[in-house]
Amino acid sequence: MDCSKFEVVKQDGGAAITVDAVIDGRKKTLQLDTGSGISLLGGVSSAGLTADSVKIGKTELGPLWFGQQNTDGSTLGLDALIGQVVAIDYPRSRICFSRPANFPFAIYSETHWAPAVIRQGHLWVPVEIGAKDYENFFFDTGSDLLPILTDATLWRSLTGLSDPQQGTHVLSGNSWGASMKLVGAETKAKVRIGDVEVASSPVAYFQPTKPKTFETDQSGADGLFGNALVSNRIVLLYLSSRPLFGLLDAGAPDNGKGK
Repeated sequence: MDCSKFEVVKQDGGAAITVDAVIDGRKKTLQLDTGSGISLLGGVSSAGLTADSVKIGKTELGPLWFGQQNTDGSTLGLDALIGQVVAIDYPRSRICFSRPANFPFAIYSETHWAPAVIRQGHLWVPVEIGAKDYENFFFDTGSDLLPILTDATLWRSLTGLSDPQQGTHVLSGNSWGASMKLVGAETKAKVRIGDVEVASSPVAYFQPTKPKTFETDQSGADGLFGNALVSNRIVLLYLSSRPLFGLLDAGAPDNGKGK
């Protein structure tokens, strides 16, 4: 696998994973955001721009169409990653790429895989919370500090709380230029992805001013999970015709190339 370093940059009350890219010969820093179905560039027209070459390290992701980003910065979305196996190595702060045909079997065989679905610009991953399975959570690297973000009804069920004022955590920041305040509390149950217990009682958040944001804006999603839920492991996104979401122990053998 071809690996490059990423940085976690604090911004707008939160944080973002950023990667260095070369777009048609010009260096550009992009936020890695699997919650965005399209890649976006700041400073382009409303018609967007098609880049012939988009390189991260030695990995070529182009040609790639970028839409216009109306906020500061630029975004590497899920669309840019389709056709790749992508490893997000949180402990080593690296992102690694491989074509499925060249993906090392040693890594594949040690990874705990769960089936995933690419639909409506998101990567949907089945999540088990307590004894219940949820099919409609998507993985969002753009939500760095959030283990789980959901709507009010499911938040009450997961936490056992009836009133937002009972929440024990508060996050304030901006999302795509809009300010937001989130209220959180620990879940009552363990969270599993596939056969891996990823957290015993992670914090789940919701947005009191938009208590049904996923139901109304995200096609009935249960919610999302961000980097904070899985950041003690290596996440592998096998984005072929049969997508898979994988988790690899941080102490597994290092078969990546690069820094």
